[in-house]
Amino acid sequence: MSNEIHDINLSQIGESYASLRIINARAEAGMLRSIESFGQMSPVVCLKTPGGDELIDGFKRLRALRWLKVSTIKCVFVDAAPRVGKARIIQLNQASKSISDIEEALVLQSLHRQEKLSQAEIALLTGRGRSWVCRRIALIEKLADEVQEHIRLGLISTSVGRLLSSLPRGNQVEVLKAVLKNHLGKRAVERLVRQLLALPVSQWSLPLYNAWSCASPDTKGDYEPCDRFPGLLKSLLRLQKAVISGAREALTDKASLPGGLLEIVLTTTQTLESLLTRLTQEKILED
Repeated sequence: MSNEIHDINLSQIGESYASLRIINARAEAGMLRSIESFGQMSPVVCLKTPGGDELIDGFKRLRALRWLKVSTIKCVFVDAAPRVGKARIIQLNQASKSISDIEEALVLQSLHRQEKLSQAEIALLTGRGRSWVCRRIALIEKLADEVQEHIRLGLISTSVGRLLSSLPRGNQVEVLKAVLKNHLGKRAVERLVRQLLALPVSQWSLPLYNAWSCASPDTKGDYEPCDRFPGLLKSLLRLQKAVISGAREALTDKASLPGGLLEIVLTTTQTLESLLTRLTQEKILED
């Protein structure tokens, strides 16, 4: 990787690797505040490809600069094959621990499925053991496609995604719907998953219908709205980010909308409205 820093126009940078990273509303907001106050302090990293410059590290910085309507971005370049560029996504974020296990799994799955590399070749490329590669790929491939999409958009956290991966792939979407409908946090989902795994799939209807009860530490006790404040607030932040980013993409280029994005945006908007109503009713937010 060259240490020479270039100032390039934001419009020159491709984001085809953005699907390998997960949107985190809190981190996005923190980056926006930082750049607004101090400017871009470190360069992003781009891969030179025949089709142009592709961003491999610095997606939060890029989005923040676009939001602030800055026209140029500081960048350093990597001149390597696409498979090496993908591996660098993991390597560039390991020291700062700014990449989650599910994001690592997305990168490794892409190397395995799209770049056609064996697990042994991926292990050599990333400098990790073959068993680590195997476990990461298994983690993402246990997740239903819709669950993966919700994780990428930040609608559910990676920790919730890990919990859902312990369920049969074909039944994860109905559990996901119950999680979103009741705005369940990690601990509540953990209780729900534990209940479901103790039952045959044919008996899951009742626990899913009563999934709201998992929000309280005592699942047999009365529902206490105040106990759910952290989970509700986190859900609100994630939903706000998803609505804004999805709507912006839809308005920018409606013709190139990815399949299902518009439906996700509409569903998320409705869920956000419902969540705000419940927050107000529970007097968590001021009128």
